[in-house]
Amino acid sequence: MASSFVKGKAYFDGVNGRLTLADSADWDFGSGNFTAEAIFTLDSISSTLYQHIIMQRGSFNSNYAYGIQFTTTSDGNCPRFVYTLDGSTALGFSFTDLPLTASTKYNIVIQRTGTKIECYLNGVKSSLFLNISTSSLYNSSAVMVVGSTNNNGFLFGFLFGLKVTKGLARYTTNFTAPTEFTNDANTVLCMNFVEPIGSTTFIDETGKTVTTVGNVVIVV
Repeated sequence: MASSFVKGKAYFDGVNGRLTLADSADWDFGSGNFTAEAIFTLDSISSTLYQHIIMQRGSFNSNYAYGIQFTTTSDGNCPRFVYTLDGSTALGFSFTDLPLTASTKYNIVIQRTGTKIECYLNGVKSSLFLNISTSSLYNSSAVMVVGSTNNNGFLFGFLFGLKVTKGLARYTTNFTAPTEFTNDANTVLCMNFVEPIGSTTFIDETGKTVTTVGNVVIVV
């Protein structure tokens, strides 16, 4: 099925499939603005396990920077931003006014603008926000992982596009979801999953090397 947002889609099997990128200064947001956005569909929403779009974490309580996850059915089926300030003390904020359902295509944005962490779903801004003050996110040395925490919380569904921006909060009001992600001076990760059907290698348009672990593949 063709995407109404971007071309192509990557299937993540929910078992062990993930993509990794080496640690980089690009992932160190500190206390600055950033924007992380993705277009995705969940095949199912678990009652026991969170699923992840992107995460930089060595382990649950070590070398942990931040990530975007989706909560379980018992926790509201919603987007959640997780982070640490010290690498070990896990903190998080759930956008409970933006519930998700399986087999539905979404465009999600989580961004920092000054002292706030905000979320948009399909271009509509959550009424909730995290007041993070002037705190700096921990600078992890772990790999950046797409589709899991690196060893659990695997994404079960499809990614149609993924983009990370450093130093800029891209959205100030409700917007029309983009038809594709573009790479500009502030972009540190840009993936549109336009590789051939059956491909298990993936392109980051900013030039970073993407490594496939487990079962991630481009499908129709």
